[in-house]
Amino acid sequence: MKTIISKSRLALAFLSACCVQLGTSSVQAQGSWKPTRPVIIVVPFSPGGGIDATARAAAKQLSVIWGQSVVVENLPGADGVIGARRVIDSKQDGHTLLIQAPSLLLTKYTPDFSGPDPVTRLEPISIISKASNAIVISGKLGAKTLPEFIQYCRTSATPCSFATGDVTGKFFSQKLIVEAGIPNAILVNYKGGGSLLADLMSNVVNVGFSGLYPTLPHHKRGTLKIMATTGLKRTAAVPDIPTALEAGLTEYISENWVALFASKGTPPNIINGVADAVQEAVRDPETVKAIMGLSAEPIGSTTAAFNTQLQDEVQRIAVMAKKYPLN
Repeated sequence: MKTIISKSRLALAFLSACCVQLGTSSVQAQGSWKPTRPVIIVVPFSPGGGIDATARAAAKQLSVIWGQSVVVENLPGADGVIGARRVIDSKQDGHTLLIQAPSLLLTKYTPDFSGPDPVTRLEPISIISKASNAIVISGKLGAKTLPEFIQYCRTSATPCSFATGDVTGKFFSQKLIVEAGIPNAILVNYKGGGSLLADLMSNVVNVGFSGLYPTLPHHKRGTLKIMATTGLKRTAAVPDIPTALEAGLTEYISENWVALFASKGTPPNIINGVADAVQEAVRDPETVKAIMGLSAEPIGSTTAAFNTQLQDEVQRIAVMAKKYPLN
């Protein structure tokens, strides 16, 4: 009898502990931070690009999760600096957020930039999605592979021209020129992706470094050719296209994450609350469909994981920026 009573008490204790744990989890879920008024997500680029589309897909689901309007605000200019400053100077209350890509980490290396590094004035929250970038050439050129194109540029009587639309494009174009040993290359800077792609299709410029999403339709039509993608592995959107690593560029790696940031000093409970909501948002089937439609992969990272990745990338880019300076 004593044994039976003992086991019963143990069972009751176990059930009681489970109830406490379930109750705590419920309280934690209910107590996660939520905004008390409409939230603004600042996109530091013009409407219509991949980052803008990601912001709108995330904003739609976040508004459902929070029960508050989430508004996308486009503030293009100065390679993303204008939009970043809008968030940096905002209240540290989680109601004004920045959506950005790895170009943010290159801002302080641009020749005309002055002031504090915006990365140090922002709090990383969560990576929404990631995608590969692409090295793209005009469909009018005869090269079929990246090595063939590099050889063409090395031997052409006319210098090859590289189209760049942002600081990331400038940096990786310079990196390709140096790593591939292309002589007399010309960098042509554009303010918008539309005019860049139009000139690339017309072969006014020969090659560009671009996100995969805007170039993919033109690649399928043959007006542009994706020579290589820049991730660690091939992308599902174009599985027949090799990575730059496979094509022989041993240091040419660039994965284009899209992530949320808040103003520096925003309390941890707010940062974690937004991150929790992002993780929930990217599990929503409609959001997943929208992100995958951008040739990207839903992520929804924790703040700690994003912070670690960000610090690693900051250090890696610092080394590369010395080796491949932006002129």
